[in-house]
Amino acid sequence: MKKRTGTLAITVDGILVHSQEAEIEALAGNAKIGKEINWKPAIILSATYLEELGIDRLNRYFGKKETKKTGKMLQEQSLPLVADLLYGLDLVNEQSYCQMKEIWKERIKIVHPAGRIPREYVGQEANRKCQRMIHNALRIIQSLREEEKGSQ
Repeated sequence: MKKRTGTLAITVDGILVHSQEAEIEALAGNAKIGKEINWKPAIILSATYLEELGIDRLNRYFGKKETKKTGKMLQEQSLPLVADLLYGLDLVNEQSYCQMKEIWKERIKIVHPAGRIPREYVGQEANRKCQRMIHNALRIIQSLREEEKGSQ
């Protein structure tokens, strides 16, 4: 996965956003005001950002000296292993670990339906079910971002 650099500006439902969290927050904000949104992009984005920020956190943990050895290996890992490593090294708590796994499982259901009856991701019922998951992802993303700022 390529690391994002600079400011990315995209439009989410007519709202111009400039950061990873802002993309997800814009989707969650629409749901909060009762607007029906499709939660699939928010779940997929959440998993992607958690993976990316988790890899960054692991690279900082191992330090610049070790990053040459571990960096390439880490870049090729998906969220489940990243979450396992973060939790095993006490870099995230158990609650965040479980929530990262939950988001990954939901992402898998979306990207690889494999004959399962697809879960509904649009509508008020989806807003209730998915909004909690997205707010948890935002909380973990914010936590990883704050730790990143503190270590610089």
